[in-house]
Amino acid sequence: MTHPDTKKKVDVFALSVYDLVVFPKALGHVDEAVTDLFNRLDKMVTPVPLLLAWFHSHF
Repeated sequence: MTHPDTKKKVDVFALSVYDLVVFPKALGHVDEAVTDLFNRLDKMVTPVPLLLAWFHSHF
C-alpha cells in the first residue's frame, strides 16, 4: 500500500490539474491566444496547407 502522505499529494495534484483543465480562463492561467488556437484546431482550421505549399515551392 502507499503511504497516506503520498496519496494525499497525488490527490492534491489531481485536483489542481482538474482545476486548471476545467477553469483555465477563470483563473487567468491560459492566454486568450492559446484558447483561440485550440478553437481553430477543433474546427480543423490549421496552417498545414500553407506549410505544404511552402515546402513544395522550396524543395
